[in-house]
Amino acid sequence: MYKNGVINGMLLGMENYLQKHRQGSEAVIVNISSIAGISPFSVFPIYCGTKAAVLAMTRSWGTPQHYERTHIRIIGICPGVTDTPLISEMSGRNLGAGYQKILDATPVRTQE
Repeated sequence: MYKNGVINGMLLGMENYLQKHRQGSEAVIVNISSIAGISPFSVFPIYCGTKAAVLAMTRSWGTPQHYERTHIRIIGICPGVTDTPLISEMSGRNLGAGYQKILDATPVRTQE
């Protein structure tokens, strides 16, 4: 079975690590997604898909049914675009010429 590293890490934290190693009767997980999981960026569909998966899993595990099952609260944070190497060095690091053409025509606004 194929497992994405981010999704596998979330599963390990939720179903394995916190079940065995928490200090008290409850625990909290804070998942970091991205605005790209809410409002996709056409140049990076795989990145957006992964961030959307983090957000959807966070929302699913945040339901009362999962809290009753695990006593783990799940919080998700979706920050906006930030000026990091992922953004400033993205030219030429995408899925090919068609994606590069979209990138060249798309202004990227960042938070500093």
